[in-house]
Parts: sequence; C-alpha cells; structure tokens
Amino acid sequence: MGSMNKKIAVFIDWFRPGYKAGGPITSCANMVDLLKEDFHFYIFTKDRDYMEDEPYDQVASNEWINYSKNCEVMYLSAEKLARKFMKNEFDKLDVHVVYINGMFSKHFSIWPMKFAGPKNVIVAPRGMLRPSALAIKSFKKSVYLILSRVRGTYKNVVFQATTDDEKKDIEAQKLGGEVQVAHNSPKSIPEIKANSKKKDLLRICFAGRIAKEKNLLFALKILKEMSSNKIELNIAGEKYDEDYWKECDEAIQEMPNGIKVNVLGSLSPDRFSKELEKADVMFLPTRGENFGHVVHESLACGTPVIISDQTPWRGLSRAKAGFDLALQDKKAFREAINKFWKMGSDEYQEWIACARKFASERMDTEKLRTEYIRLFE
Repeated sequence: MGSMNKKIAVFIDWFRPGYKAGGPITSCANMVDLLKEDFHFYIFTKDRDYMEDEPYDQVASNEWINYSKNCEVMYLSAEKLARKFMKNEFDKLDVHVVYINGMFSKHFSIWPMKFAGPKNVIVAPRGMLRPSALAIKSFKKSVYLILSRVRGTYKNVVFQATTDDEKKDIEAQKLGGEVQVAHNSPKSIPEIKANSKKKDLLRICFAGRIAKEKNLLFALKILKEMSSNKIELNIAGEKYDEDYWKECDEAIQEMPNGIKVNVLGSLSPDRFSKELEKADVMFLPTRGENFGHVVHESLACGTPVIISDQTPWRGLSRAKAGFDLALQDKKAFREAINKFWKMGSDEYQEWIACARKFASERMDTEKLRTEYIRLFE
C-alpha cells in the first residue's frame, strides 16, 4: 500500500487554533504540514484551548472539519468527550495507524490504546518520560507505568522518540515495544528581523508557562542580582501554577529600580513571534525540554538565547547563537546576561546572523520527512 493511501488517526488533547499547551501542539501541527502529501490525517482533540472553559469561536464541534490538505479535525465538546462516542467515530474511519500524543491523558492516551485493537500504534510521549516530567504528580504516573509493565500495555507499540536522549528515557521505563527516533519538525525560518540593540539596555523575553519546570523564579532571582544593569523583562506564558506564580510575583516586587518587568500572559502565536523579534535575548532556564520549539523559533528569528543545558539545543556559545548553561552555575547565567547587556550593535548583528544559521541547520525537511515515513510505514 502506498503511503498516500494510508489513513492515520491522531489523538492529542489540544490542537490548532489552540496554542496555550505549547510544544506538543506545535510538534503535531508541524508534522501534519510536513507529511501533507504522504498521508491522510484524522485528528481527535478538544474543542477548547488548554486551561480554557469556553470552546473556540467559530469552530464547529463533534464533526469532521477540513483543517488543511489531507487533514481533518474533530473538535470534541465536553459532552462528547465520552468513550462510546469517540470509539464509534474512530471505528468509522477504518484507519491503518493510530498516533497517540502523550502518555497520561485518559481521553487521548489511555482510551485510544484500547480503541486501537490490533492496528499499528505509535506513541509519542512528548517528553513525558523525562525524569523531570515524571517528578510532577509522580505517584499517579509511577502507578500507571508499573501497571502498564505488568499488563504489557505497550508491548506491541512503536514509541516515537524525538531525540537520542528521549530514546534513552523511554527505554529506561522498560515498557516494551520498539523505539524509533523521528525528530521534531520545526517551523520554517522567518524573514530576518531588523533589530538594533540599544546601548546599555537589554530587552529579555521569558517564554514559557508559569510552572516550576520552566523555572521562571530561577530567572527572576538571577536578574535580581543584576542591579547595576538596565533590563526590561517581558514574561510571555500562561499562569499554570498559582502558588508558584505567587512566589514569582513576590520576586518581581523586589526587583531593583533598573529592572522593569512586564507580565504579558499567554500570547497568540503571531503576537508571541513579534515579542521574540523585539527581544535582544530569550531567557529560559528550563528544567527540561523534549525539543524546545520556543528555542528554535527564537533562534530562527535571530534572537539569541540563554537557556539551561537540559534541552537538545547544545553548543550555542561556540556557534555564537547563545548559551546553554548548567543550572548549578548561577554565575555563568549572570555573566551571559552581562555579556549581552554590554554588547554593541555591530557585535550583536553577528550574533543575530549566527542564531539564524544555527536554527537553519536543524531544518533538513527531506531527512525529517523520511524519518516520519519510516515511522508510519
């Protein structure tokens, strides 16, 4: 059977036009776009964005809608987010492959494993088996993984790892099944930004939801120690953990006079891109990223990054694209920020070009397409 004849059912909690769940939405949307000439996709997802009670405007629920070439989406309302309804709609499709995003969602990970029966199943954990991710709500996750090993839930599936490190994380869980690497498909490179850095001012964008794993509080504590520098920090991200946000807000109130902090909240993709383009540097001392779409997007638009060494984006300083630093080395973070603060416009233009070059080197679309065709075959 040719790949174009293959129908693939995709299960994911949130999808476009949603954006608040971040990376998994981007990964799935980019994959569908990459493979639009190769497979026909049917996507099951919720009819509302992450942490939202209201459905999307002007998007019909509980029926198949054409999303793009060879891709249809069913946006499920809260009432139809029921096992019987989803199973009936799934059975009507008679798909060849089931593609599950994530590990622990009842509706979009666990139920689809039962729907699939003897069909080929691919599970993309999306970083959920990283040690840093498993540490969150660890008891429930541990129980589920233990039961999955005992029952052999995943013994016949293919796991998709998006990096070699994720492959090791998946294999460490001993869930059975095969693990294949198919890298994330990043966005295309945008037009170069026309950004001239102002002297003695550093414009920083923190890009990530307000949660412990993204480490905003760490970033704020680093900046608090930069009292002699004039810095503007824009925080773009959904407030996911209110208790954690209270700690962050207290740190913001204690900032020295030279540091201005703007809390922007969750931004639409277009507005978020504009914020990245305006920034001199993107700062994300994350505790762990499976891919880090925001890192790629920042580099692609020419904004260097200061990030932790807990992402696949390594070797940044050698490439003059930014810095990937150990979280234990707070001095290195301060030095990186100070370097950009002191940097003149001519030198900064070189870092813009190098950031874009670093991102473009990750854009081998034909290689990515081959990896996914192999995965789905």
